[in-house]
Amino acid sequence: MSTLSRRRLVRSAVGLLVASASGALATACQQWPFQTSVQTYVPKVERAPGEVVFAPPPTLEGFTRVTKAAQPLAEALGTTTGLKVKVLVPSDPAMALLWLREGSIDIAWLGPFFYIKAKESFGAELLLRTLVQGRPSENSVIVTRKETGITALDQLKGRTIAATDAGDAVGWIYPAAEIKKLGIDPFRDLDVEFRADEIDALITLLSKDKDGKFRFHASFTAERAMNSKEVADKLKMPLEKIKEETNVLKKIEGVPTAVLVARPGLERKTVETLRTAIIGLKEKPDLLKPFGVDGFTEGKDADFNELRERAKMLGMSLKD
Repeated sequence: MSTLSRRRLVRSAVGLLVASASGALATACQQWPFQTSVQTYVPKVERAPGEVVFAPPPTLEGFTRVTKAAQPLAEALGTTTGLKVKVLVPSDPAMALLWLREGSIDIAWLGPFFYIKAKESFGAELLLRTLVQGRPSENSVIVTRKETGITALDQLKGRTIAATDAGDAVGWIYPAAEIKKLGIDPFRDLDVEFRADEIDALITLLSKDKDGKFRFHASFTAERAMNSKEVADKLKMPLEKIKEETNVLKKIEGVPTAVLVARPGLERKTVETLRTAIIGLKEKPDLLKPFGVDGFTEGKDADFNELRERAKMLGMSLKD
């Protein structure tokens, strides 16, 4: 992947990676992300006065890369604030939430659904929203190949869908809720396979299997994937050709991007000091580029109310 933020955030719920939409999948999605084995690992982090612990985007596969990218960012924050900023990388959001709840980390970089989980479960605080191309939100799209003949959302019933993961707002929660609004159960009426991320979900739609056949009928992905050079390079297909061969059935605007979350009980002065310093990182774009963001902005809990409603529509628990 070209940026860390475009990798899928969840790795521990391995069964969800290849599960087809079914009653079992619905149950897994409702319980997830807390039903994972990593819950038992809680690091004991010793802090000297003036030290804080920052958890960058969770990753299992890219631990070294994330750590390498996060360290200079932490050092820059330390220089600006006078705090000593340690880096601790969780393997997935379930681990990040546990560490945040138990106080092992002070600040976590999470997808928006996991912020809601943290807020509702143990009172975590929204610190900042990330900006992608200058905005704290992005667009989700439901895309099909034109040759399928599918021209409306209700025609997706019984079809095979490439989505991202069960906790991803842009590549699952928002588009799946659109399907649910039509009276189609996305867990039982669609054949869903979760892919690595938004990029992979689109590539999967446009790729043939070993028998030379297309297996997927549609993709739930981010609009930015439609303009991604990475997609074009992997498919060896110009972006113009990709757009010619696909049809966007639905574009859903205003999907929240990732956020920074503070643990409950973190000293107010420290919270405000970090908030100001992190916003100032926009002046150091090279530090932010590996994470696929170009800045941060303040937000409020109400910004995530639509995401809450869509998750509820899918039967997803907002609280541990």
